[in-house]
Amino acid sequence: MLWAFPATPSNRESAWPYGVLSWNDTHRWKITPNRAADYGNYMQKIILPLNSQAVKEGRILGWGNARTVYPAGGDAAYDATNSTTFKDLAMALPTMPANPDQAPVNFAKVFPGQNYVANIDEGRALRRAARVDLWRVVAALGRGTTTTSSR
Repeated sequence: MLWAFPATPSNRESAWPYGVLSWNDTHRWKITPNRAADYGNYMQKIILPLNSQAVKEGRILGWGNARTVYPAGGDAAYDATNSTTFKDLAMALPTMPANPDQAPVNFAKVFPGQNYVANIDEGRALRRAARVDLWRVVAALGRGTTTTSSR
């Protein structure tokens, strides 16, 4: 994944807000046919709150989600991309979780009383992984701007 930001002399050192030498985990997803609206709702209602909590707790530095606009349809290699930024390789690729039950614990913090396994199953029904990459941020130029959309 390549991020390009306009560079100015005053912001060359702080261009990438997460710092050079951070790690970016990128997942490309193929959305189940006729489930694009359900996928969008899942990302907004489940993944957004979970990842926002992960940022607050310092488990990740940042994250993003995007839909593929062109090419689209069944012949496209993937329909959506999720990127998660980690401080270092140990955070990006832990050899063993501190607590094997940490994911259900994190889920329960955000969604008390809801079924963790049912939400995992929903995610699996909505998409399948087309490609997963891990990137190291080695250079950044300029300060990026963030654009948000409610759709």
